[in-house]
Amino acid sequence: MHTALLYNKIMTNNNVFISSLVVGIAYVGYELLQPTYQGDGLGEIANGLGYIFIGIILIPIIFGIVGFVFSKERRFVQAFTSFGISLAVMLVLMLAGGAWSNMERARLYPSTDAPVLPSDSPQRKQN
Repeated sequence: MHTALLYNKIMTNNNVFISSLVVGIAYVGYELLQPTYQGDGLGEIANGLGYIFIGIILIPIIFGIVGFVFSKERRFVQAFTSFGISLAVMLVLMLAGGAWSNMERARLYPSTDAPVLPSDSPQRKQN
């Protein structure tokens, strides 16, 4: 009887992991396909708040509620476990998506700053 409960818990956590991975990939992919706002820093921060709110707060809370509703015993433990697994998956996917987005931005819009040579560099002394 104990092994059946343990197997059921492992399958539940695997199902939560797989479903949060699918939802996370779909959400991060959807957000990466949206046009990006190119403006001042505060405008970009304000646009990113919705992305962060939905990805880091709302989706894990929904997974926690679903884990609470569909579990048969130890509901609060399953709810916190579902929340934690979903939060960890979403954090990893959102960090990876943000890093990819920053790399694409750097590739498409390279820096226009001219290199500055220090006053004691040999290259500057030659000119």
